[in-house]
Amino acid sequence: MMLTEQFAESSPLLREQVWLEICQSAFDVCLEGFSKVRKCSVEGRSTMTTDNIALHDALNSIHLCRPPRGKHYVDNFLRSAMLNEEELMAWVRDNWESYAYRHIQGLLTQTLFSLLNSKRLKDATAVIDSLYDLPDGESTSTLGMLSQSADATFSRAFNSTFRRQSLMM
Repeated sequence: MMLTEQFAESSPLLREQVWLEICQSAFDVCLEGFSKVRKCSVEGRSTMTTDNIALHDALNSIHLCRPPRGKHYVDNFLRSAMLNEEELMAWVRDNWESYAYRHIQGLLTQTLFSLLNSKRLKDATAVIDSLYDLPDGESTSTLGMLSQSADATFSRAFNSTFRRQSLMM
């Protein structure tokens, strides 16, 4: 029995849940990548938005894709980078609970580092540290190491899985 036939025999609810998880993972990966960009022009941000729309349309062409943190969630993040400093910090205060610390930190680094001196970026980082209840200095050391470690673990697992599958094909 082929893998596609086995999947067809599973319950419709299970198939929908698996599809929802696939869609969610795709948008999570996009947000992760977008938040790690160090410098981004207006054209680059526009391209990110276009890529997000293309991903949404492609997934929807396969099957309806409406994850909780999907296209609109990523678009909201991308639009926030177009705000001025005061509006951006207000957006961060309003939305910090919806995004991971590393995403907000990446957004501030992308947006404020080019506009402000490092003192202002440090002040902005102190604000998000207080929102996430982080002790002084933990944001850049401990969380950075944990994030890099998790990224490396995911990367190794992802690469080995897909390398193995491509060798089987």
